[in-house]
Formats: sequence, C-alpha cells, structure tokens
Amino acid sequence: MGYKRFTGTGKCHNPKISINRMGMLGLNDAARQKFEIDKYKFCVLFYDEDERKIGLQLTNKAQLGAIRIRRRSVGAAIGAKSFFHYFAILPDVNTRYEAKLEGDMIVICLNEGKRRRVFKV
Repeated sequence: MGYKRFTGTGKCHNPKISINRMGMLGLNDAARQKFEIDKYKFCVLFYDEDERKIGLQLTNKAQLGAIRIRRRSVGAAIGAKSFFHYFAILPDVNTRYEAKLEGDMIVICLNEGKRRRVFKV
C-alpha cells in the first residue's frame, strides 16, 4: 500500500461541540460529518444532572422540545439558551467539548470542557 496525501490542514478532525455564553451549541464540521447532521432538521436536548452530560437526539419530526438545526458553511448551530437557563448550566466562557455517540444520542460531558480561545480583532 502506498502513501496517501494529507490535504486536511487547518481543520479539526475530532468531533467537537462548543457552547458559547449566549447559549448556542456549535458543532464543528467533523461532528457534522461523523454524526450525519445534514440528514436531520431538528434536535431534542436532554440533561443528565448526575453525570453532568448533555445529550442531543437528532430527528426530522417537529415534536415538543425540538430545536431547528442551523447549517453553517462549516459545521452547524443549535440555539439552546432556554435549555441552559432552565438547568442553570450556561458556562461563563465559551467552552469546547469532545462529542461522542452513546446509543442514539450525541453526548458531551460538562466536566470535560476546555475554554475556547477568543480572538480579538
């Protein structure tokens, strides 16, 4: 087997989800591809208080609690301000989390977040 050329410079290849101070969930392009986000229109959010985990269940049904997924040129976004306020879990700073698949949910653990660098222009 020969060499394969790497052309993915400047990209993150690990699925990550960011939470900003305004209550937006941002999925990077690796998460969008790995979890096939483009196949779905909505997301239902769950919170496990004991484990401090957030679960995202993707769906195409406009059901109770479903939030529309917004596609970006790179990645996707989900407006979840009321979810974060309801459970009082909105971070003080923009934070990034590794995203994993657990059953039928995309899961992040709030105990494992890393502060995101904010660049000033």
